[in-house]
Amino acid sequence: MILATPFLLLLFKPAEAIQINLILSFVISVVLYTKIKQDVHGGMLKRLLIGSAVGLPVGMFLFLLLDLSTLKLSISLVIISLTIMLLLNFRMKQTKLRDLIVGSMAGLLTTSIGMPGPPVLLYFAGTHTDKAIV
Repeated sequence: MILATPFLLLLFKPAEAIQINLILSFVISVVLYTKIKQDVHGGMLKRLLIGSAVGLPVGMFLFLLLDLSTLKLSISLVIISLTIMLLLNFRMKQTKLRDLIVGSMAGLLTTSIGMPGPPVLLYFAGTHTDKAIV
């Protein structure tokens, strides 16, 4: 879904592209959750969701303030930053506070640019989280 937003922005207005991406992400997440719920780390998921709930209104506010050029630039910078950090083999220790912070960053990016995945992907890659949990 990380690549969906830039392509959707080519076809739709930013608000429509983000809404379409959010709906697609939600449907995919619900379908996947029903198949993998036995592998889900409940405590971590709860912290990520709480953090996300905090970040959602901030992201909505940013979305209302950003113009189209800034929105596209933001998406580009997020993807480039993630790629660079992954290439540099970014590492950190997983903590409950970091789970909340990453969740809030994902929530912020969800409603501002429609891409919640980059901070979560980088966090899980940087903490060597087991693939089954990811």
